[in-house]
Amino acid sequence: MRDTELYAQILGVKAPWFVDKVDLKVSENSVDIFGSSTFNVELTDLAQFG
Repeated sequence: MRDTELYAQILGVKAPWFVDKVDLKVSENSVDIFGSSTFNVELTDLAQFG
């Protein structure tokens, strides 16, 4: 299982969303997870989604 698939499963990401990239920064004790969707939308105000 690739890291993108693993984190998608951990986070419960479902189509049309998917995890594009996972950047593990061990020295900073952090993980950056980047996602996208298969539809063509532009999210300008994420606060509206909760």
